[in-house]
Amino acid sequence: MALFISIKKSQIWSIEFFVGIMIFIGALLIFYKYSFNLSDIQANTLKELIIDSKTILNYLMGEGLPKNWNTSNVISIGLTDGNYRINVTKVGNFSALSYGRAKSLLSVMNDYYVFFEDRNKNSVTINGVEGIGKPGVNKTNLNSTESPSDVIKVFRFAMYNSTIIRMGIYVW
Repeated sequence: MALFISIKKSQIWSIEFFVGIMIFIGALLIFYKYSFNLSDIQANTLKELIIDSKTILNYLMGEGLPKNWNTSNVISIGLTDGNYRINVTKVGNFSALSYGRAKSLLSVMNDYYVFFEDRNKNSVTINGVEGIGKPGVNKTNLNSTESPSDVIKVFRFAMYNSTIIRMGIYVW
């Protein structure tokens, strides 16, 4: 009796193999391109937020233009006397400006909220103002109201009533 051993041969068509490899490589390229673009967008957003927060701080820690500005003649918003002492009248005037006008005068694109704290992180009210910024937002409800994905928080020290306070700014 003769044993017949059947050997099965498989074939691969070079064109089918080549097309399969090209589809796989194309999918990998699309994935990597999307991944890198996504991280570039996030990096650009953070850079923009940092620039806006520094811009706001620089304006607010200055005197503003004119030096004794009010809501009708303001060219540049500033909350201090030029020596890091908070000017109560200027804080009230800043609060009285509409959010859109203040945002335009501060030359920023992103939303912001400015507030004051003592060294124990308790809120400080100046001229009846606890915070200034986007309507409906305060420092405790920012995450629940706006749900921002990125928030920049910056602080500067200033003098108010012979004590050192912190001016905080959230930008999102």
